[in-house]
Amino acid sequence: MDTPVLLTDRQVQEFLINGYLFLQPKSLDENFHSTIFTQTLSVVQQEGNPGNNILPRVPLLQRLFDDPVITGALESLLGSNYAMQPHRHPHLTSPESDDQSWHKDSFFGYRKLLRHHQLRYVMIMYYPQDTTIEIGPTSIKPRTQYDVMDPQIYQHNKTLENSDAKNDDKNDIYIVCRVGTMVLIHYDIVHRGTANTSSSSYRFMFKFQFNRMKEPT
Repeated sequence: MDTPVLLTDRQVQEFLINGYLFLQPKSLDENFHSTIFTQTLSVVQQEGNPGNNILPRVPLLQRLFDDPVITGALESLLGSNYAMQPHRHPHLTSPESDDQSWHKDSFFGYRKLLRHHQLRYVMIMYYPQDTTIEIGPTSIKPRTQYDVMDPQIYQHNKTLENSDAKNDDKNDIYIVCRVGTMVLIHYDIVHRGTANTSSSSYRFMFKFQFNRMKEPT
């Protein structure tokens, strides 16, 4: 494996303030990302969404997390002993779909809240296709990782947070990006999928979660 490309001090500061960074793997080309898109769409259409099982169903995805840009970013924020969580998901936005509601992700398998003001959890969103505004990019609200919210815990481990969040065209970030882009986000940032207004284009966003295994010294 190549030597990790660590984040600069400026990049770390930007992440801690705004809650996100755009990354581009340097070892993978457009053919790789096209293959990921094609293989995953085939799995979803033939078998349904594999959810947590996406990595063994499309093992080529592991190469993303062996790329030195990605390993370096994760190591810079979580330390060298970070771990990939077993919960991951390929989100597919179909043509003519609607906006999601604004939300923070809950912690899969846990009822209790695990929010930390220290940086312990991050997510990576991966886009294997050119993502335009028409096909429904993810939208995020910068700096909301530090918002204090009154969560309401419901049955089936569902957590409703920030239900009053409104669109903010001035400050909301739409992840319009080129093929292969990976966006590193703070786990607690407010985000949503937006409407796919196209008539025939599918959009994938693969979500992978990581956590720190050891406190920094």
